[in-house]
Amino acid sequence: MAQPQSHTQTAPGRRGPTLVATNTVTTKDGLTVRARIDPTLSVADVVKQLCMNLKISGNPLLFALRDADGDELVTDDNLRKKIRDKAALKLVSAPLLEALETIEKLQLRDEKTLRFSLFNLQKYIKEEQFANEFLQNDGLRELCEVISTVGGNTLAYALTALSNLLDLPYGWESLSPEFIHKIVQILANPNNLVNVCRPATLVLRKLVDADGSQAVGSGVPSSSAGFAAPQTAKTPGTVYRFGFDVVYEQMKRERGLLEVVVSRLGGGESIMVLYSMTLLNSLLSHATPAHWIELTSTLERLNTSRAVIRLMSSHTIEDLTNSILDYQGNMVRVIYFKKTRRVLVSGHWGVDDAEYPDQSYAGDGEQEAMLDYIWSCAKLEIDSSSMTPRYTNGHTGESSARSRGKSSVRDVVKWRKIGFESEDLRREFEGTGMLGLECL
Repeated sequence: MAQPQSHTQTAPGRRGPTLVATNTVTTKDGLTVRARIDPTLSVADVVKQLCMNLKISGNPLLFALRDADGDELVTDDNLRKKIRDKAALKLVSAPLLEALETIEKLQLRDEKTLRFSLFNLQKYIKEEQFANEFLQNDGLRELCEVISTVGGNTLAYALTALSNLLDLPYGWESLSPEFIHKIVQILANPNNLVNVCRPATLVLRKLVDADGSQAVGSGVPSSSAGFAAPQTAKTPGTVYRFGFDVVYEQMKRERGLLEVVVSRLGGGESIMVLYSMTLLNSLLSHATPAHWIELTSTLERLNTSRAVIRLMSSHTIEDLTNSILDYQGNMVRVIYFKKTRRVLVSGHWGVDDAEYPDQSYAGDGEQEAMLDYIWSCAKLEIDSSSMTPRYTNGHTGESSARSRGKSSVRDVVKWRKIGFESEDLRREFEGTGMLGLECL
């Protein structure tokens, strides 16, 4: 049983067996006693006996035991270990009461009280009992309002608490797009402290991951637009309602965000580098077809791969090695996507409309601009009078298209002058797609 240390006399002049104290227990009033705790009891029974022996008024259900050093909640699962390690314990409010007290302190908005409460909230929110009570009493709304109004270390504590809360598979589905944009703004500000940016990066990454996809990262490009792997629909009413599209729409409102994230890969704070890598990997893994080209093009423009290459020879932590490998895997997906992305050009650029009168090919403006640049660099002239035997009719000496009274792109010699086998660029790039065009 839980009781203060005492002695039992068995005979005059002779000291009997001593009940050895297993732990020290400190009450909320600061009283510290040495107590012997029976490891066969439940935590609830231990608390009940402590309250009775120490004459503490109040319902024992409103009290709990925590490790005095790490503030870890003592449960039936770790009670024996705490006894064996002779851990110093403290008698505190139960998690459900602590959750209500924390919410009240968040509402006060007093700077000193707020900072202390948020510091503890970082740890307590990981406990199921505390988290459930915190969420049921609208604690998330109060936490979001605090994040929107404070700064410095107080903001860092609040963001860390939110990041820990997002590890729960429930309770935060009410986060709004405007709040997500607030997180984006915090992360995009290069003047924010690193201890603020670390949890903000984690929050954004966890929101990207919360898309309900059954096959994260398995989607591979199969055509000029889209992925082959199916993605499950977002489930209404659950935390798996966010994902890439929701987050990326807010990221686009802060145009410098990706530039700031990539720049942090070259920073000296290893944990910040790691979190930035995990965010980039999450974006690449969850990117949807509607934004895939835009995202990958932006990352290429920012020389992200070059920054990662520098990390490969300078980093010192194992987790970063895994993130670099994940990034390399994502780059393989990017290359495969480019290889399978068809080069779509209009008739002016090589689609023989005369040979394929029933097909219409809308040109890709980006690809046509690249071809225009390649041709201008060649500094050659189009030869519209030359007719090579390869493209003439053996009987009349005229092209098959011209024999039908129609002009054809094959009546000119342009792309063959720089090494293509024909003037039909759509067919020329069938084997290499956009990747071949970029390499050229």
